[in-house]
Amino acid sequence: MEKVHEYLLAFKPEAKSWFDHQKLVVEDFAFFKEFSKRENLEKAEWQDFQKIGDHLNCFRRLGIARGNALGKH
Repeated sequence: MEKVHEYLLAFKPEAKSWFDHQKLVVEDFAFFKEFSKRENLEKAEWQDFQKIGDHLNCFRRLGIARGNALGKH
């Protein structure tokens, strides 16, 4: 765990610049922040859950896993 802390400290000075250039990271974070709000979860329908596949790299990279987990949309 100490190594992770060491790497995070090394990344800290570059973090803002890196995240400023990571469009998907920012968009995905915003999606999950909005998606996870109680009022949104209470009214969510299956199509809303399928949108998760647009915001997780594992599903963006492996369409068959996305289809198996979330169905076709």
